[in-house]
Amino acid sequence: MLSLFQIRPLQGKGQGVFATSIIPSGTTIMQDRKIMRSPQSNRSVFSHATETEVERAFNGMSRHNQERYLAMSTGGATNNDPQEKAERTGPLERDSYHTTGRESTDNKQKLLDIYRANAFGEDGGGEKYMFFDICRINHACVPNAELLNQGDEGVADGGLETVVALQTIDKGEEITICYNMLFCRMTRVQRKAYARRVWGFECGCAGCLPPTRPDAVSTTYGLRTGRGGMGMSMSMSEARRTLINSLVSRLEGRSAPDWTILLGLRSTIPTPKQPPIDIISPLPLSPAQQTTALNVLLASLLLAENLAGTTVLNAYTTATMTLMKQIEADPAVEGDGEGDGVYVQVACRFAKKWMQLSMKHGAHVRGTLSQETMGWKKAWEGRVQRSGRLREGFAAVDGAKEDRIKRGLRW
Repeated sequence: MLSLFQIRPLQGKGQGVFATSIIPSGTTIMQDRKIMRSPQSNRSVFSHATETEVERAFNGMSRHNQERYLAMSTGGATNNDPQEKAERTGPLERDSYHTTGRESTDNKQKLLDIYRANAFGEDGGGEKYMFFDICRINHACVPNAELLNQGDEGVADGGLETVVALQTIDKGEEITICYNMLFCRMTRVQRKAYARRVWGFECGCAGCLPPTRPDAVSTTYGLRTGRGGMGMSMSMSEARRTLINSLVSRLEGRSAPDWTILLGLRSTIPTPKQPPIDIISPLPLSPAQQTTALNVLLASLLLAENLAGTTVLNAYTTATMTLMKQIEADPAVEGDGEGDGVYVQVACRFAKKWMQLSMKHGAHVRGTLSQETMGWKKAWEGRVQRSGRLREGFAAVDGAKEDRIKRGLRW
């Protein structure tokens, strides 16, 4: 089978990965085996323990793989001064880094810098790991491909990690992924500050270009604070990203993180006034209803930001499953008196719509005819058929739709 990608030099980025033919959405572009892994911990990539693990893994490689490893980029966010490294870490991480009494050779420093610049995973928590080919894929805040998070199955010893296309990628087009799953929750200024500090490059992807349309440049939004509403001037994208940050945090049961801390890390980016973190008013809904509503809103905001990855799939899936459970379990959804069943039909209409959107975006990350996508479709259909209320409600939705089509009305 011919490779769908080619690694070649790219001005200003070292190397990049490019499509050798048209790649449809949902296609598996590459699978790559991990070459080293740092066990789960709370330590930073700058900790002494991590450096010891990297050295041990490097020494265990074949000579050929050592040469491949040393040919990888060291990034730009590195410095041989231990005190400089200590300043770039948080207080807990700084304590774990020995700033005195430890010297390293240039070769040792290089292999550590390569690891810091190329390792995947969250710093300061969870495992980090590296690949030869996947690490050649450049970052974009609005990527055209996604590195699937397959957990232990994907990164276990001998396991493979998969990169899939999120949209149709043209022949010769660069393949990109987002290096940090939290970027969907940060504004352009915050993402650029993070990229400069952690990876050492100035992100110039389409998602980081300043807005040019007059209606997208500056709009005043009434965002809620703890003491009532206040106007905040920000771009449409900034407003959406700020809402995404609050929505994800609300769904996780946590306070939204304040990413403005990134703007104080030796950044030369202008620091406009940032919106307050608590911007979503309490909803007069049950917990299940809130879960449904917030997930649908989250999916819509992500799509408006051109982020059509696994997070959108999960949001629509959660919204659908939660609504289906409400339809089955909540007697109030049936209505009473004249109009019995109307609410069930309306609820089933939305459940079916979101179920279809879930399958659509599942195809985006797995392929329309893949076993996983077909399995999801079968699972959804089985879920409906096993429930009398869902089965009747969905049948009523289909019947009402056919009737409206016959009468020439829009559904």
